[in-house]
This record gives sequence, C-alpha cells and structure tokens, in this order.
Amino acid sequence: MLRVGFLFSTVGGDSGKQKRIYPVLLSSFDGKEIIYVGNGEPYPGLIHWSSLIQTPPQNAYSESQRILQSIEKQLKNTKNPIVVFSCGITATALSAEVNAIGVQALDVGLCFTKRLAAMLNGNG
Repeated sequence: MLRVGFLFSTVGGDSGKQKRIYPVLLSSFDGKEIIYVGNGEPYPGLIHWSSLIQTPPQNAYSESQRILQSIEKQLKNTKNPIVVFSCGITATALSAEVNAIGVQALDVGLCFTKRLAAMLNGNG
C-alpha cells in the first residue's frame, strides 16, 4: 500500500520535491479506472474518476461497512481499478482492507486534494 500522505510529510514544504512527486503519483493512475473515496469531488475536470464514493466530512469510520460495500459493488464493474482514498485516518484502515483483497489502493491523505489542485493550476 502506498500511503501518499506520509510521502508528502517527508518532503515537507519543499515545493521542488513535491513538483517531482506529483507526476510520479499521477502516472500510477495511467490505464486505471479510478474509484475515488472521499468527501466531495476533487478537482472536477482535471482527473477523470470512474466513480465517486462519498464519505462524511468527519468520522467516516462510522460508515466504514457502507463504504466497503460500495467499493465492492464498484469493483464488480471495473476492469483495472485503483481505489484512491482521501478521508482521513479512515483511509488508512480501508485502503489496507482493499489491498488485502488484491486491489491497488492509495491513501492520498487529506492534504492531497488542495496541493494537487494548486499544482495543476500552476500555483503550487
């Protein structure tokens, strides 16, 4: 499991390192059907999400069984999936469960959406 939030914390505020990491991260999406699990739709029009699974803005773990059931349902109709989580600490637990069934999952952390959107817009 790649835990991207940890990766960002290791590069800290070094925007040069972050600019080199984002293209590598985005390349992991190439050829994949992306299932996004989080609150809201991140960067509309910038990344094509195959499906979005909404989580509560707080205490998403309280709905972990519903979220996992939604993921399982989406996986039945997906040929080459990657599940991208951005729902706090819940993402760590759920991405481990998804990885355990042999599906690639990324815990991108809560900071991912703001930093990536800024970088894609040339402000990062």
